[in-house]
Amino acid sequence: MSQQWRRVENSQWTTVARDSLSLDHLRKTRPAWTAEDDQFAFPSFHIDGSDQVVCSIYVVQPGSGQSKLLHQTETLVRDIRWQPNSNRLAFIEGETVGNLKLIDPDGTVTPPVNEFPVRSFAGWNFDGNRLSYISPDPIADREDQWTFLFMPIAGARDRVYVANGLAGGNAEMVHDKVRITFPKWSPQANEMSLWGTYSPTHRSVLSYLLPWTLRPGDPAATLDVDTKTIRWMAVNSNERSQVGHYYLMKRNYEEAWKWYEQAAEGREPSPKLTVNGLLEMAFQRRIHHDPHFFEYYCLWKLDRKAEAAERLATFKESMALDLEGAEMFLNVQEMDAKERAEVDEAVAFGNAFMQASYMTEVFLSLDAATDGITIFNELATDDETEDERLARLICQSQLMLASKRYQDYAVLVREEIAPFLHRLENIEKSFQQLSVNEPVRYLAGVKQLISGLAVCAATLPMASDDFVALLSDEEVHDSIESWAGNRAAAKPEEHRVACELVLRSLLRRGTDGDPDGKLEALRSEVDQRLLESPLSLPTSGLAAIGSVEDFINRARDFSAAMQ
Repeated sequence: MSQQWRRVENSQWTTVARDSLSLDHLRKTRPAWTAEDDQFAFPSFHIDGSDQVVCSIYVVQPGSGQSKLLHQTETLVRDIRWQPNSNRLAFIEGETVGNLKLIDPDGTVTPPVNEFPVRSFAGWNFDGNRLSYISPDPIADREDQWTFLFMPIAGARDRVYVANGLAGGNAEMVHDKVRITFPKWSPQANEMSLWGTYSPTHRSVLSYLLPWTLRPGDPAATLDVDTKTIRWMAVNSNERSQVGHYYLMKRNYEEAWKWYEQAAEGREPSPKLTVNGLLEMAFQRRIHHDPHFFEYYCLWKLDRKAEAAERLATFKESMALDLEGAEMFLNVQEMDAKERAEVDEAVAFGNAFMQASYMTEVFLSLDAATDGITIFNELATDDETEDERLARLICQSQLMLASKRYQDYAVLVREEIAPFLHRLENIEKSFQQLSVNEPVRYLAGVKQLISGLAVCAATLPMASDDFVALLSDEEVHDSIESWAGNRAAAKPEEHRVACELVLRSLLRRGTDGDPDGKLEALRSEVDQRLLESPLSLPTSGLAAIGSVEDFINRARDFSAAMQ
C-alpha cells in the first residue's frame, strides 16, 4: 500500500494566513483536479530568505508526481478551479477578498477579470461557457460611519455574479441581499446550489454586553441563473422564518407572510429570558430565535394592525428579563421595598434598551430605517417612562444616521436627546466603583454607565467637524442657538463639557456671516471654558481620550476589529 503513495514535489506548506489552520481555509486551498482526472493543481506557500511570503500554483501529473510552476505571487492564492474540457484554470489572489485571474492553456496569466472584489469563486458551469463568483455587498465608507451604537458588519451580504466563461467579461448580478456560502454549479443545468444565509447588517454595542442579538440562519437553496429565481429548501421552523426575512427585505410582504405562517406551525413558544438563559447564550450553549418582531413588521406593512399588535406584545413579553434563577446574584425576597424598587427600575431600563436595540437591528437588517423611525414614533405613548423614551430616541438617532437624514438627526439630538446628557455625571467614578458584591448598587451603576455612554455616543457626531460639515447653514445656525441654551441649562460638569464640545464644532463652521462678531466671541468663550474645565486636567478620563476626531477613529477601529 505504501508504494502507491508518493510525495508531490514543491508541496510544502507554511502557516502564512491568519486562519491557515481553519477548516474553511483548508477547503479553499485544497488541490483541484481536471474533469478528466489527468492532472491537478495546488497552491503552495512558503517564506523565502528575506521573510517574504511566496505563494505558488503548481500543476502535477499524478503518474510521476512531478510539478510544474504555473504562477507565483506574493499574495495568497485560493479557490483554484479548472474550466471543463479545457486546460484553463482560475484562482483568487487575495486572503479574504481579492481578484479573479485566469491561467490560459499557454501559461499566460490574465489581469483580473472581475469587475468587483471577489470573496469566493464558484467555478464554471457544466459546459464552461459561464463562470460565477461571489462578491461582498459594499458597506458604508469608513468616513460615513456615524452609527457608533450600531456597528456595520462587513461581509453580511453577498452578490452572485455570472460572467463570460472565456474572459470573465459582461458580469451580471443574478442574486443579492444574503450571505452566500458553498456555491456549486449543477452538473447539467445553468443552476447553482448554495446556502443563502440571512445575516444582520449591524450589531448593537449593547449586544456585546448581553448575548441577545439578531442571529443569522442558513437555509439551502437553488438558483436559476437564467431567470434569477431562487428555490428555497428550508427544513425547519427557524429556516422558514429566515426565508420570510429574505422576502421581507425584498419588499414582497405577501410572500414573506406565507413563510412566516409555515414557520409558526408547530413552533415552540419562546422561553422566558432568565438570568440562567442569558448565561447559556453568553457561552453559546443556547441561541435564541424569536421571529415575532419580524412578523409584527410584516403585518404592519400589510396594514393588519390588530394582528401586528399581538405579535409586538409577544415579542416584548419574550424579550423581558425575568429574575427567576437569579438568587445567586439577587435575593429579591430579602430586599426591602426601596432596594426592590431600584432593582425593578434597573431591570425595566435593561428591557427598554434591549428591546429597542433589537428592533433597530431588525430595521437596519431589512433596509427599513425610515419605517423604523415611523414605528418608534407610533409606539411612543403618554405613559412612556423616561428610560423607554431615551432608548427610543437613541435608536431613532441611529436610524437617521444610517439613512443619512442628517438634518433630522441634528434636530432630534438638540431638542430631545441633549437634556439626557446629565446622565454623564460621575460616569467615570460609577464605572470604577462597580462591584458585584453589592448587586443592587451594581445594577444602578450599570444603568448609569450604559445610559450615559449611549447618550454620549448618540451625540458624538455633533461634536465632529467632519459631520457638522454635512449640515445645512440654516441647521448649523439653529443648532448654535439651541446648544448654547442647552449649555446654559446644564448642571453637571460632564453635561456642560459635552455641550461645549458640540458648540465648538458648530462655531468652527458657523462663524461666517457674523458681522457683529458675536459668534466669534462665543467661540473664544467656549474654547476658554474647555481649557479651564476640571475635566481637561491630565488626570481626568476626558483628557486621556484626546480629540473628538481621535475618539471617533478609535470607535471605528473598534468596529472593524470586532468583525
